Amino acid sequence: MTAPQSSAFRTRMNDLGFDQWFARSAKRAYTKDPWRAFDAAVGADIDSEEIRALVSLFLLREPVAEERIVEVLGAQLTAWLVSGDVLKGVGRDNVVSRYCLLVASGLFYFVDWPLRLSSGRLTSRETYLSCGTYDCLREIDRMCHGGKSLDLGTGAGLLALSLAKKGCVVSAIDVDDHALSLARLNLRINDLQADVIHCSWRDFVGSSFQLVVANPPWRLIPPEISYPYPVARRGAGELGLDCVLETLRVVEGSLAKDGAAIIRFDMPLNGNRNHMIAEEIEAILGPDKRFQFQVHSTISAEEQARTSSETCAFLNPSHPDLNQRFVDFYAENGIAYLHRGVAIVTAH
Repeated sequence: MTAPQSSAFRTRMNDLGFDQWFARSAKRAYTKDPWRAFDAAVGADIDSEEIRALVSLFLLREPVAEERIVEVLGAQLTAWLVSGDVLKGVGRDNVVSRYCLLVASGLFYFVDWPLRLSSGRLTSRETYLSCGTYDCLREIDRMCHGGKSLDLGTGAGLLALSLAKKGCVVSAIDVDDHALSLARLNLRINDLQADVIHCSWRDFVGSSFQLVVANPPWRLIPPEISYPYPVARRGAGELGLDCVLETLRVVEGSLAKDGAAIIRFDMPLNGNRNHMIAEEIEAILGPDKRFQFQVHSTISAEEQARTSSETCAFLNPSHPDLNQRFVDFYAENGIAYLHRGVAIVTAH
């Protein structure tokens, strides 16, 4: 995929007004939740026949006549999307998209098609994307002022895109080759630059970052239960937060003296609503770093058990009572509530 065609794709989509239509259609979800934004756009009024064709292709996952896509995007862009494995031929003279196309903060990004659960809620099937990603996105908008930045576990690259758009020199790391290919594609179509690296954060060596952003795996899941895309979701350790603690160790060693970190996870609370990893966090960060957890909402362990069991029910069809297994597992680990929010780490 050549850079000129990448830029031409973004320019053509802007000329057609797809970005403005998507933002308008998604309404409040545009800045809050990618999959609710997706659903809102799918059900919205359509401005033009050109956008109708793009919605069919990139939001409804419908086959569209290749001739029609050529009319909308042009022959060169259509060939570019086919050669880059974004579009594939089906039936006679039709194409479908391997990915859906979303818009956030004026950025276009391709991501794997979501999974619709029995409740109707959408969730990521493969490369991870959630409202937690958008929590980090809003913090980047608030805190980022350029400089050297690190995206730990970049996935499809949305946070790296946002950092690069703000003029940062970005390193984006992940262990998933498929996710990294999407991140590179999304950087190209937005004409942005980042150093995309296949690496575990445990093995990453770097320092003097002005901003570090991470949405690490932290979900507490019973060991015998299968869960979608576990590399980005399944936490490790007794409370599911070993990856969060490992992220904090990376942050402690890689921040510039005036740097900051944004880390999205759910903080477990015991029956007295006390944080359960406060001592571990203090031991890792030491006296030179300040840790603040911005609470967006508080939920009970039972509420989270319902959400988690619904998310993975299709992978565990023979389990007799999946919801109760999650309830019991939280209780076994002493978790009564969870704070949903974002941790901000800064130097004193």
